Amino acid sequence: MKAITHVCLLIAVAFCVLISSNAVAKEFYKKPKVQAYIKHVAKKYDFKKSKLDELFSQVTFNNQVIKLITQPYEAKPWYVYRKHLISKRRVREGVAFWKKHQKALQRASKVYGVDPSVIVAIIGIESQYGRNQGGFKVINSLATLAFGYPRRAQFFRRELTQFLLFTRNEKINPMKVKGSYAGAIGQPQFMPSSYRQYAVDFSNSGARDLQNSSIDVIGSVANYLHQHGWQKQQPTVIKAKAENKKYLKLPHRRHKPTLSLERLKRYGITPIKAVSNKHKYLLIVLKGRHKAHIWLGYKNFYVITRYNHSNLYAMAVYQLSQLIKNDYKKSLKKA
Repeated sequence: MKAITHVCLLIAVAFCVLISSNAVAKEFYKKPKVQAYIKHVAKKYDFKKSKLDELFSQVTFNNQVIKLITQPYEAKPWYVYRKHLISKRRVREGVAFWKKHQKALQRASKVYGVDPSVIVAIIGIESQYGRNQGGFKVINSLATLAFGYPRRAQFFRRELTQFLLFTRNEKINPMKVKGSYAGAIGQPQFMPSSYRQYAVDFSNSGARDLQNSSIDVIGSVANYLHQHGWQKQQPTVIKAKAENKKYLKLPHRRHKPTLSLERLKRYGITPIKAVSNKHKYLLIVLKGRHKAHIWLGYKNFYVITRYNHSNLYAMAVYQLSQLIKNDYKKSLKKA
């Protein structure tokens, strides 16, 4: 009897949760801003309003998404961030991924001019080589941020629109697509606009599949970097040293590489080895456990930050790529 009572209680709780969930979805759908958005998208992009009404009546606001986006890992100091993204396992799996997809990586490097190690490192950092592509419903994440995160609402409304266009064009059920809390999709974690603009059918299968086709992923990451100005066989960063803390007064430290060697020297910054005067540099200051790490970034470093607008991210990609490349070369010598 107790067992029956317990089962009935569980069913009742589940039913209440279902009703509560439906109520939340309906409440979100009724918001004036959501209703105005639906009308706008239907009119501008030739969607059937009734279809959008039906879709958004299923969308739910996710408080966890707001919590996660306000506590990004990029806010951590470098020594914490690096440990989170660069590990022996990620290097080992990167070497295995390179070996498995050697032909595709060689072709991508030839077509787009991007170093294979950088492509592999980005895929490793973004999704652990496809193993972790995110468990959030993308439409819920984007809608939550578009209407519940005022700081970047405009950006996420654009991405929500791009997602609707993407799923319509690719004939995908928008309620079935899962990704990151920020709405990024697939092994390379492309935002919907990037998926539409930079994804390529590198496998010649007739579709651009960034969830399941590592070959498409390789070509798409390479194309993304190429389209943002990657310079073939050019350096990414170089270590530097600071004579004092005068560099802290250097303006625009986080912007594009616009600093000449002469200007850097005026602020006490010099590369650890001789470099060409023809280049412009970006000053990179990373917080170590005991002291700051000083680097100078070239154009290719800046290009990596177009993937994720963080110097920490770009440095993690660079350092992981070097570790993967070194171990990959060693493995070839042993073979």
